[in-house]
Amino acid sequence: MIAKTRKKDETRRSILASAQSLFKQKGYEATSVDEIVQAADLVKGTFYYHFDSKEQVLLNLRYLAVIEAVEASIASLDSGATARDALAVLTEKLGGWSQDNPDLARVFYGRSAVLMPQQMQVQAQSTKSLPASPPLAIKIAEIIKSGQKSGELRQDIDALTLAEHFIFMLFHTQMTWVAQGQKDKIATRLALCLDILIRGIGT
Repeated sequence: MIAKTRKKDETRRSILASAQSLFKQKGYEATSVDEIVQAADLVKGTFYYHFDSKEQVLLNLRYLAVIEAVEASIASLDSGATARDALAVLTEKLGGWSQDNPDLARVFYGRSAVLMPQQMQVQAQSTKSLPASPPLAIKIAEIIKSGQKSGELRQDIDALTLAEHFIFMLFHTQMTWVAQGQKDKIATRLALCLDILIRGIGT
């Protein structure tokens, strides 16, 4: 049973790695499911056992980036970083994915109205491709709570509400960056986003 589960995990990772490589080489639109299957040395039925579509592969690649960003952020907090520094790690990691994968970011944020409901499903429910994970807002709220407890962040607004506003700012900032042609560094925009959230717009 353990060996079978390990084999499934290896197959999923192979599909994702092959897709990631092809997306970088050819672009998302120019890459077909058949090419992903061939690169992963699999049959088409195996692909569709793990993923419903090429779009779901994209969503899972981004979801993995989100998980890695959250884990790095929480690890920094556990190592003694302030809540603000931990949130900075999160924004840097998420921005890094968009900067390193401009084509995928363009597809994801450019089609956000269609893809976001699917992304939320991938994130909130068990799927064929990835296990369930707590919503991003809950994980960020944990970081914010630590800042509230230490007195670093304001305590008159609940942590989950602040986390939801933070996520909206992150998403809107990256969506705007895509709409404006991705000509500058997304990290700069996200750092400003975090600064505004922490310090506000008052003098």
